[in-house]
Amino acid sequence: MIKIYGSHQCPDCNNCTLSLDKNHIPYEYFDVRQNIRYLHQFRERRDTLSLYDHAKEIHDIGLPTLILDDRTRTRDWESYLKKQGLTCYYRETKKTCSIDGKGC
Repeated sequence: MIKIYGSHQCPDCNNCTLSLDKNHIPYEYFDVRQNIRYLHQFRERRDTLSLYDHAKEIHDIGLPTLILDDRTRTRDWESYLKKQGLTCYYRETKKTCSIDGKGC
């Protein structure tokens, strides 16, 4: 089962879970704003993995992060779905939580 580190206050995270729900893909959600343990788990990896280098450079948080069944991590949920021939859905399109207004 896919694991997602995200926040319900993050528009990109909400679009990700909406898309997974609409495509009937099960996942386990870890809201880093609701549980300090989840935040710690997320930050421990964010601070050490190169996957997050660009996010850190542009002052993004790095959410959402998906951990797939094979234990690989991705921040690009849209490409993940598109590679499987699935549709991406968007509830929130203009809101972002990053400083540059391009993502989270």
